[in-house]
Amino acid sequence: MLFRVISFYETSKYYISTTFINKDWYIYIYNKTTKATKFYNKIKLGDNLVDITYDIIPKGLVGEYLVFILEPTFLDENKIDLTSMNRGKAFINKLDYTSNPIILLINENSLELD
Repeated sequence: MLFRVISFYETSKYYISTTFINKDWYIYIYNKTTKATKFYNKIKLGDNLVDITYDIIPKGLVGEYLVFILEPTFLDENKIDLTSMNRGKAFINKLDYTSNPIILLINENSLELD
């Protein structure tokens, strides 16, 4: 079994890492308060569930904000609805994209974890 940690970030609430296990990508989140651990292989972009890939993993941490740099090539439509990623508190509802990457800053308080 191939298991590789690609990135690791710590916020005040979570440990977040990106892992590569047997040809599949996962985002691993450990909640420091509840001590619960979850693996995610999909992320919700608008109404669409998208598989985690190298193009859709956290690329950094700025303060308590996870930085996602999303390459637009994986999107099927030319608009992306960001509201669901921010629990309705989105600073952007719709975003047109070009060939340039989309940079999202997601506050740890707006992560929707089930």
